[in-house]
Amino acid sequence: MKNYTNKARQAGMTLIELTVVLLVLIGLAGLMIPYVGGFVSKTHDSVNSDELAAVNGAIQRYDVQFLGYPSDLDSLIETGSSTVYSKMMRSANFSSYQLKTDELKSLTSVGIKSVYDMNTVTADSATFKATTGSSRTLASGGSVAELAEISSSMAFNDVMCPNLFNGKECSATDNHYIAFGVGARNKMIGRTISEAPVHFAKQGDMNAFNKYNRIVAVFEVPKDATANTGKDAKFMGTVMPMMMTMGVGGALDSAYDDMSQ
Repeated sequence: MKNYTNKARQAGMTLIELTVVLLVLIGLAGLMIPYVGGFVSKTHDSVNSDELAAVNGAIQRYDVQFLGYPSDLDSLIETGSSTVYSKMMRSANFSSYQLKTDELKSLTSVGIKSVYDMNTVTADSATFKATTGSSRTLASGGSVAELAEISSSMAFNDVMCPNLFNGKECSATDNHYIAFGVGARNKMIGRTISEAPVHFAKQGDMNAFNKYNRIVAVFEVPKDATANTGKDAKFMGTVMPMMMTMGVGGALDSAYDDMSQ
């Protein structure tokens, strides 16, 4: 017959001890949650800055290799209309503009001759099924999207432009800043970049299925009837069309700010 001692019978943890352990674990979890959120934010900002830089470099390599910029970018204009794509994270960051003849030449002379318009039926995905079946040849009077911030030229020149384009100077008086989405069907794919990156938003309701999460390329196009009329369009850089438009410089600032916290 086995002889059970008091020590053997009390080898397990008592209910009070289990309760204390659970309370300690809950407290530790409460302390860790803010740090986990911070890690996610840091990773998010770091990946975004990397993707912006990668697309930036791919466009520049395409220009060197093919002597022009990639065509068949996303127009950010809804098909059959002159309306900015309603599935942008914040459509008000962009406005619709109808190209004049010399402005059209400025784009086509550097290789941007056709675009894919945005699909208004995006029940499946606002990003992955964003464009229509066939491309549209750019034409005089045709609609494109431009950064809406140019409506306030002083603020755009002195603050917005250097932040978006890593210190580059702008002149909203003399130029339009035309924006195209770097979608999955542009001419760079398979040449200077393997696929079109997707920016994954922090907020669930801004995800790639609900909102357009592609990176956007911005080109400086001289306005018609200005001293720069007839000059080629110039690639300014890439931006993320979030609630607030962010460029490479801003994304890097956010990433480093997160790392310092």
